[in-house]
Amino acid sequence: MASFSHPWGPGYPLTHSHTPPYTHSHPHPHPHPQPPSSAKTFTRSSPSLALKCLALLFISPLASSLAYQPVTYATTALLGTRLYVIGGQTDIAVPTSYTAQIATISLTNSFDGDTPPWDFMGNTFATARAPGVSGRDQRRIFLGGNVNNPSHSPAMAFDSNTRQWAQAPDLPGGASVMQNYTRIASGVALDSSNGVLVQFGGTNATGPTNELSLLDTGKPSGIMFWTFNGPLHNMPGLYAPIVVYLPNPRMTLIMGGCDQLDAQGSPTHCMGFDTLYTLSSETVTSTVPTARQINATAMANSDGTSGTLPPPRVMACAVVLMDGNVLMLGGGNPKSPLADAWILNVQNWTWFQRAIGDIPEQGIMGHGCELTRREQILVIGGHHGDTFANRPISVIRMQDWRWVNKYEVPGVSVGVKIGLTLSVVVVVGAIIAGLLIRRQRIGKTQNSVNVKLKPSGSSPQAHHNSHGRRGGRARRDRNSSSRQASTLDNAERGQFPQPSSGGQPNRSSRSTADDYQVPMTPTRHRSFSPDGSASTVVESSPMPPAYTVNPVPPQS
Repeated sequence: MASFSHPWGPGYPLTHSHTPPYTHSHPHPHPHPQPPSSAKTFTRSSPSLALKCLALLFISPLASSLAYQPVTYATTALLGTRLYVIGGQTDIAVPTSYTAQIATISLTNSFDGDTPPWDFMGNTFATARAPGVSGRDQRRIFLGGNVNNPSHSPAMAFDSNTRQWAQAPDLPGGASVMQNYTRIASGVALDSSNGVLVQFGGTNATGPTNELSLLDTGKPSGIMFWTFNGPLHNMPGLYAPIVVYLPNPRMTLIMGGCDQLDAQGSPTHCMGFDTLYTLSSETVTSTVPTARQINATAMANSDGTSGTLPPPRVMACAVVLMDGNVLMLGGGNPKSPLADAWILNVQNWTWFQRAIGDIPEQGIMGHGCELTRREQILVIGGHHGDTFANRPISVIRMQDWRWVNKYEVPGVSVGVKIGLTLSVVVVVGAIIAGLLIRRQRIGKTQNSVNVKLKPSGSSPQAHHNSHGRRGGRARRDRNSSSRQASTLDNAERGQFPQPSSGGQPNRSSRSTADDYQVPMTPTRHRSFSPDGSASTVVESSPMPPAYTVNPVPPQS
């Protein structure tokens, strides 16, 4: 097979340099390595709970012990609230030092860019310099080109749910096109209006190419198909062009890249940013796509002087901002990385330089950029000279356009969330425990009451005596109530017990003063004038506990 030196150094083969950890006997290889023959397997008869516990004890520490490998030229993409970093080059001086690492991180919590809390997934092949983009379904990531891809597939799709890779079908033209097919460092973008993956440029066995490939990703990975593959005749061949999709005005933008390489494969001439190309959403669904050329200019300075255009570069990163404009960051050549940032206004196609404070690097290239929903741009990986970037993830805070080392999520921090969760669990547990204890105490009390109310003897006579005692008490209560009612009636009619000669109530009768105690309720009694000629009925407040007898009315 023909080989072609890598653009960043001599001896970079376009064919894969080592055997990946899986074969292609099955069209959809499983992403996880199979256990060796000596590994023990468990059947359904094994205790499932015990196996889960063992998995937590042994697998979790193993997963957490994995260390992140610093990379450059990795594939980066966002799916929902997770960042994915796939593959990359682990040795800047060795172009074929591919890694199979797939690192992912949640963007729902704050983290430090120096020590991101990575999660790791198993991978099936190592790759680098394969541009990627997230799918419209927010489930798949598409990689363009076929760096170190033994099947020479022109694109791959990674399913984040099943963690499996699927190969794109062969390009139109069959075996004659796919034989020894090679494509490295192309640019890709997804037209979100129709789900078409746009892949342009890169290098093949002869050098930079203007090949355009359009893949319909609206179908499941197994039945995706290419709608077009061929050259864009009005465009030059470009190595590592910048390709991004602009939602408004619904077009794919192609810019930058290098059109000439030397014999060792290093760029000798890269495109300026005064000439741009666009592919409308309508043309990528037509039978013969056509690119439109646009002449960009520099925005004038605030003092009225002419502005400048971005200098030519390669391996920069670009993101579409929330206002629809494009931010381009870094790039350069292998010996002279750049640290500047530029914004392209897509309404009038003018460039202006965006100052960003506190940049941590002398320059950066081979990095990835992703715009989050919180007005923060993540800068992942990359290198400057022979050194990897200072931290795995740097953050550009767009509120004040500064480089910072921490990704911030407004609201409660992770530690506070954990503390609050534990507090709620403790409080709920205490409440439940208190209710259970109270229930047990009530049950014991009811049992004690039932024991006390139970007759002392089991003989009929004992039961009869108990009922007799309760019956006598009830009769006394009724007699007392009857006497009190009679007293009230007598008081209302003016009939009172006659006092004895000593002026005291007559206690010789059967009734006593206690029998005339009136309940503490409003009562009525008759009041006479001093001469006894007239009387009135007066309603009084409750009587005091001591009994008082009204004077005896004179006899008529």
